[in-house]
Amino acid sequence: MSTMWERLSRMMPGKEEQQLEIFQAIRKSRSRKYMAGSAIAEPQEVFEVLNLAADQRGQCQMDLVREGKKYSFSCDYMVVSKHSMALIYTNDSKRIPLEPGAEVIVYFQIRKMGKYQFYAFNAPIVATAKESQHSWVLQFAIPECLECRQRRAAIRVSPDKKLFRRVMIWSMPSLRVGLKSDPVKDWGKPFVIFVTGKTEQNFVKDISASGIRLQLPYRQYADKLQSLSTGAHFAMLLSLESVNGAPSETFLMIMRVRNQRTSDDSRFIEAGFQFAALSSPPKNIDDEVVWRDIRSKEGMIERLARWITAWSLEDLRKSNRFM
Repeated sequence: MSTMWERLSRMMPGKEEQQLEIFQAIRKSRSRKYMAGSAIAEPQEVFEVLNLAADQRGQCQMDLVREGKKYSFSCDYMVVSKHSMALIYTNDSKRIPLEPGAEVIVYFQIRKMGKYQFYAFNAPIVATAKESQHSWVLQFAIPECLECRQRRAAIRVSPDKKLFRRVMIWSMPSLRVGLKSDPVKDWGKPFVIFVTGKTEQNFVKDISASGIRLQLPYRQYADKLQSLSTGAHFAMLLSLESVNGAPSETFLMIMRVRNQRTSDDSRFIEAGFQFAALSSPPKNIDDEVVWRDIRSKEGMIERLARWITAWSLEDLRKSNRFM
């Protein structure tokens, strides 16, 4: 099997500086905490991954740095042809300098064999065209290399549903860190509830040490779209089964909505949440809850990260995908 450097050399003959830049970027992605990294440099494999992403019409994320300022935005879907590709961007009133020549990082995912796989690539915008009043087409050349990495620093996984022992989510007002909230018994009916063996639907799509994404049936939650607006706060009680040496865990956290979208077939609402505050789960439902900053030294997020890492290693072992 050829090394990554040899594959880059074949892909980019006479471009040693660009080879070194890509190689160093790949090595950097491998060294990040909670992240495993590798890359795809074979043209046919790159094309197949992009083509599958286009067929699945998943949302793409993009980052652009211009004059010291970082812009982050989403693209609705991807279109791929033999020698070029395009991303469809809906202008949401943000003034983002997306002129030809602008260098961006594109993040996307595919679903394969029941698992989500994450990729990223760096590329300059070749051309832009206005598709409608609020939509733009951003054209790129097919990238020479795809990095197997995620946008976030904490790895995002989709564990087996049976490993979620309990998921309960309540709509909450904005809370300041350090303040007490009413006892759990006064929070009202959960917005989302899943208990192994008692309820059938588990709406967790993926989870990381920094947030969680839910996939909610549209018909069941259409009337709650307004409560899922960006910035809205929710409390979550999350209980996880033990896995690969990591003990079972229970977490109580405040999280805020970062984004939400309706799937192309209008079957699901996908909502992404970022963890904002945490607390030790109360022993009794009559106890008040004291919220602490997510970066506090109680080690709860580290415990969640270790659980996710343990599951990832077990998943790699079972699927024989060790690199």
